[in-house]
Amino acid sequence: MTQGAHVLLLDGGNSYWGATPSGSTVRSAGQVVSEAMNLMGYQAMSLAATDLQLGEDALGRIFAQAKFPVLSANVVVQSTGQLLGLPYTWIEVGDRAVGVIGVTAGPDTSRDADAQAGSLTITDPLAAVAEAAEELQARTDLILVLDDLDRETNLQLAERVPSVDVILSCGGRSHQ
Repeated sequence: MTQGAHVLLLDGGNSYWGATPSGSTVRSAGQVVSEAMNLMGYQAMSLAATDLQLGEDALGRIFAQAKFPVLSANVVVQSTGQLLGLPYTWIEVGDRAVGVIGVTAGPDTSRDADAQAGSLTITDPLAAVAEAAEELQARTDLILVLDDLDRETNLQLAERVPSVDVILSCGGRSHQ
């Protein structure tokens, strides 16, 4: 498929960690996937909970290799207090500016607002999206959230952050 002016090619995460028939994703620490996504012309990706299993250093190498922004508005490096990736990006699609916010479910965000994943802290996804959406609102025609949150959290997100126009989710642990 040739990418046109009206196409978005995005990934909701859980792509860098996991077993492939050859096991190449785990052995390459996600770099094989990143190379393939570069070749296909991905425009953005959101980190998901399983991607965090690679750890901060491996993710940093992937981010440097990726020719597209890797997003998460709520994964914070504990040692610096800074976000691990970018909170959002905006993409021109035809004559519209689409703001894309990435948000990551924590290891157990159903029970805790903030969760730990090694040297990373996953903060409240709803607060992170609200903050990013406020920043994007004046710059974009449409705000899209790309996440791995569960259905219940996405329903709360839709209710609490009315400036979000579209939520694309890989369904979190429920896979809905």
